[in-house]
Amino acid sequence: MNIKLHILLFCILANLGVAVAQTNVNIRIHSDSKTGDLHIDKVFSAYGKAKGSVKVELDLRDDEDYYYKSLVTEKNPEAIAFAKKCIEKDKKSAQRIKEVYAEGKPTTIYLSLKPKDGYYRFILFNDNGLEKMTLVYIESENKDILKIILQRNN
Repeated sequence: MNIKLHILLFCILANLGVAVAQTNVNIRIHSDSKTGDLHIDKVFSAYGKAKGSVKVELDLRDDEDYYYKSLVTEKNPEAIAFAKKCIEKDKKSAQRIKEVYAEGKPTTIYLSLKPKDGYYRFILFNDNGLEKMTLVYIESENKDILKIILQRNN
């Protein structure tokens, strides 16, 4: 499972054709914040437009049956530390938690949250240890959305 979590984080971003740029990029397709009740929403708000960050927000419920929000940021240790603090708070409402550790520190975190309004919700986080962070939020009516996304990339 550990390798699959790493692969998932990078396959999702590759599937959308997202690359981190030196300037900020903010892509948004008709959606309001679905993460407002989560602490990670503060990370998206605070660092989504920062230099070296790419924020993507897609509401594909009509076509693909999921909502996707991600943030990739480089060379911003403050953002990484803040994201980890927010994830620790969101862990309290998680139904399932998976973590991958390297050298005693969490590098990949997967949270399966309690469903809200009929939607299954997931938080994925990766810190590559080289000042690059990926934070992903996904929600869908389909509880197997992560498996479906992984299968598309095989």
